[in-house]
Amino acid sequence: MLIRPESRISEMQLVKNVNKRSRGLLGGKNNKLVENSNYNELKELDDKICEESEETIFKRQYYFWSKDDKKYKLTSVRKIIDLGEDQLKNYIKVIKKGQCAVNNNKIGVLDERINMELGNSILGGWLLVSLGSRHIITRKIEFKKMDHRFTIINK
Repeated sequence: MLIRPESRISEMQLVKNVNKRSRGLLGGKNNKLVENSNYNELKELDDKICEESEETIFKRQYYFWSKDDKKYKLTSVRKIIDLGEDQLKNYIKVIKKGQCAVNNNKIGVLDERINMELGNSILGGWLLVSLGSRHIITRKIEFKKMDHRFTIINK
């Protein structure tokens, strides 16, 4: 990253439910739940994904558990990436609004680690999608001018 560490807050979260059975790209290949995947199956899938073009990967099916529908569903990798881009763009829209005002029901940033004031800055983002162990797809969300300046409060 080109931004100094003291000028950014990077976060990554992994939530994993070990009680759920295999799904994802392996389940999407067969359009069904894979009960017990073994190392060789996963290694074969990883090798295949590593060699595939981005367009081929986008067409792959992804099998997942839908909390809303309370059942397994099938989608495409392209749709997941498109939804990720939309989510990142929505985050940027909210951040551009500046500080959240709880009393006025104003949408914005509510984070005690960040101080916000009027000023000029730019904001953008990157979507990083890791498929298998060796294939990473990136999408740049265009940087835009903002009327707020952010500083990180060191504690």
